[in-house]
Amino acid sequence: MKYFLLAVLFSTMLAQDYFGKDKVVHFGVGYVAAYTAHNTMLKYTKNEKLLKFGPLAVCIGLGVAKELIDHHDSNPKSKFDMFDIAYTLGAGITFISIDINKR
Repeated sequence: MKYFLLAVLFSTMLAQDYFGKDKVVHFGVGYVAAYTAHNTMLKYTKNEKLLKFGPLAVCIGLGVAKELIDHHDSNPKSKFDMFDIAYTLGAGITFISIDINKR
């Protein structure tokens, strides 16, 4: 897993030119949040549905919260970007499909 996280980090640095820094940051933060949420939930529960869908709920909440913060604090004229939330959720889906489903 350690090498995979390093590969994700390296590929996100390369992808910044193509996707834009904001999208890459959303993906990276979503992946780390899903990983952290899954490992935290694994300590406290053995509920398979919660272990699978809990990290996705965390990613959605984190993506929405980040967009609300961007909209209200940094630039009030900025629009609520659903693609940023999609990138954050996509990172959670990537984590679930790669890490959780291989067990």
